[in-house]
Amino acid sequence: MNTITKSAPRFRSPSITSIESVFPGKGKEVKAIFRMRRSELELLPAGSARVRECYHAPSTSDVRLHCLDALLETFGIEAFQTRNGTWVEYLNTG
Repeated sequence: MNTITKSAPRFRSPSITSIESVFPGKGKEVKAIFRMRRSELELLPAGSARVRECYHAPSTSDVRLHCLDALLETFGIEAFQTRNGTWVEYLNTG
């Protein structure tokens, strides 16, 4: 029996309508990636590739970002550190 459990995200994510306004036609797929558990992300081609290329296991958020990057065809994942020391990662849209 192969079922995918819908899990509530541990973070807030934009609505499908909001996603569609920026990435037309991709809202439902993006929302599905936001809701996936790590085991489900690792089944996606970009997720499994990311896990394979890392010596140490990447964080779930890192795998999720790589899956979103592949789906949305953005220009990679960027990061910066805020003044209080928090790191922020985002998709580079060009």
